[in-house]
Amino acid sequence: MSPQSGVDPFLEMLEAKEPGPLVNGLRERDPVHFVAPLGFWFVTRYDDVKRLFNDPENATQDSRAFEHFVPAREGTMLRSLQESRLSARGPEAHARFRKLFSGALTPRAVRRMDAQIREVVERFAAPLRGRPGEVLDLMGDFTDPIPNAVISRVTGVPPGRDELRFRELAQVLIRGFFPFAAPEAMEQSESALQEMAV
Repeated sequence: MSPQSGVDPFLEMLEAKEPGPLVNGLRERDPVHFVAPLGFWFVTRYDDVKRLFNDPENATQDSRAFEHFVPAREGTMLRSLQESRLSARGPEAHARFRKLFSGALTPRAVRRMDAQIREVVERFAAPLRGRPGEVLDLMGDFTDPIPNAVISRVTGVPPGRDELRFRELAQVLIRGFFPFAAPEAMEQSESALQEMAV
């Protein structure tokens, strides 16, 4: 619990405009922090996270193992994705899929996408330049939109309204995959999946 507020630091961090100091505080004082209200562990140190990702005996990336996990409605696309995504499969299947997928991300393949990636990054960086003294929202204006914009570009979604809609749908979809997602987030995620499939 945060001594000042009586609120769990993880929950406080979700609401904070500047979560960095809270994460750094946990990293120093409580690097493997139990978030009691949600019933999970929040791990903040790189070496600990790396070890957990390589320890299938004691940790799983399958969100269905989370005690508060709520499955999507039977028969929905979201439910199908919950059950078939990589983290829901065993280590052998995960390794097999990774091997297949890694061919698309070799240095040579990434070089072929280099111009598209640079164009996307530059488009989001340009409006942030030449604004000395201003407080910039790097997460909202730069860090958050770039991954989905790059994915949309390399998969052929053109810039403009289509790309913006792709990014919006991707964010809604991702929220539905959190193991503690509220039912309404899961409904929105299912709707986003349906729209992406059209």
